[in-house]
Amino acid sequence: MYLIGGPHRHKSEAQILSERLVAAGERLVTDAEVLHEILHRYTAIGRREAIGPAFQLVLDLADDVLAIEKMDVLRAGEIAQNPATLSTLL
Repeated sequence: MYLIGGPHRHKSEAQILSERLVAAGERLVTDAEVLHEILHRYTAIGRREAIGPAFQLVLDLADDVLAIEKMDVLRAGEIAQNPATLSTLL
């Protein structure tokens, strides 16, 4: 299972990796935050017409969209506030 989404500086490398994963039959997942970021970003840059196609691309590629729950965000906050924990995760 691989998490997809978010902006990529290496678009071509990400596309190649995505194509390989799909060809290998790997399960691809994303989370609702990715869709939220697409909405926020395209609205901010005045590209509202691109929201639908971007959503569709993510939804076509992903096998599942995971929910982000309150406990997920609280745990992420705990990790981010503890530099020692964060450095061991990276």
